[in-house]
Amino acid sequence: MGGGNPRLMRRAKEFRLQRGLRQADVAAHLGITQEQVGHFETCRSHLSAPRLMLLSALLDATPQSLLEEVARPRVVRRTRLTGAQRHAQEAVS
Repeated sequence: MGGGNPRLMRRAKEFRLQRGLRQADVAAHLGITQEQVGHFETCRSHLSAPRLMLLSALLDATPQSLLEEVARPRVVRRTRLTGAQRHAQEAVS
């Protein structure tokens, strides 16, 4: 069995980890095994709509928020400062 939604499962795992929950905690709340939670998180199985609602409640999230794309952090490039720029920056600090 496969076909889980990768975005949903990735976000659900992120929310779970942010809240300090273990797969066993999620399993107990959903009434399933920890192995099944692992299968959901790796998209080897899909999550039913009723269990998605239970999971959302546990994670204090909406199903829609679990489907939102993860914002990718921007890469900030550092440039070398000239002596005058460094001096001006130090004066402000």
